[in-house]
Amino acid sequence: MNNPNLIAERIEERYLKLDKETRRKIDDFYDNKSSKHQLQVIEKSKISPQTGDVFLFSPRKGLYFYGKVLLANIHRVDFDPFAEGSHLVVLFKNRVTDLTMSNYQPDYDNLLITPSIVPVDYWKRGYFYTLTNIPLTEEEKELDIGFYKLYFRGNYFCKVTGEKMEREPKILGMNGTMTLTGIASEVERELIIDPTLVEGYPLSDDELEPSTDDNFLIHDTDESFVSLDVSDPTVWAIATEVDDAYDVYLNGYGWEVFLSHYWQEQAPELLDGLEMDPEASSIVFSYSQANETLLKSLYENLKQLIENPHLISEYIKNNHDKIDWD
Repeated sequence: MNNPNLIAERIEERYLKLDKETRRKIDDFYDNKSSKHQLQVIEKSKISPQTGDVFLFSPRKGLYFYGKVLLANIHRVDFDPFAEGSHLVVLFKNRVTDLTMSNYQPDYDNLLITPSIVPVDYWKRGYFYTLTNIPLTEEEKELDIGFYKLYFRGNYFCKVTGEKMEREPKILGMNGTMTLTGIASEVERELIIDPTLVEGYPLSDDELEPSTDDNFLIHDTDESFVSLDVSDPTVWAIATEVDDAYDVYLNGYGWEVFLSHYWQEQAPELLDGLEMDPEASSIVFSYSQANETLLKSLYENLKQLIENPHLISEYIKNNHDKIDWD
């Protein structure tokens, strides 16, 4: 069946029009760096974003760009376990060198990247830093924004809330929740294409070095928590396999149910004082009284599960009816 990906075709068409050196830099980035490339951490926050929030993100040390939340806590007309509760954001090209609103000039005709759906982890991990809240103007409420959804029966345009659109919107993004490296990679591609955006702020040697952390699983010793990014392709692949085989949604809430049952049998010591904070596309683990020894054990146990997905499938197969998935 001929079911082309319109977004991928346009990206490829644009790429082929670039000069040879720019294409070489893009190829090098995606071949060698993109999987571990990340935005700078500004300041971590436990406060959930709200519609109208203006935030900063930092692709270079000491350099910030603006973004805005156009819709917080997305709810789809047809339930999507990964997009539910995520947030619609746009990123602008105007930059600033301090944490202020001094150069906030939103231009929806010239966005840095296409509109994106992101999990709350972008704020929790400090990649997005909220400055203030500016209620949406009437023009912002009426923006012609939509997404391109890949579907085996035929791709189509849709609103962020999932309703089909009869035509292509003026501002088009790719349907789906961004992974925790997705924004950084798309932003970096644009900065390679237009280096004037970061003129005077080249990537330093340490920024070019890929992180040794697993982006899908973070152990933050400073804030004493472990975070699992359910939208990461590695974890998403497990969720897809489990859904196909057992009709179980392993979004953040599904992971909470699964791990509560699994650890009760396999590692009950991990549940002593454990607090789990699930979202649709992530889940955060911490202890009521900070316990780095237990947290490290939890991290290693969870990492082993993700790296050996057959353990997850086998456990669900043998215990599906014993687990209260509701």
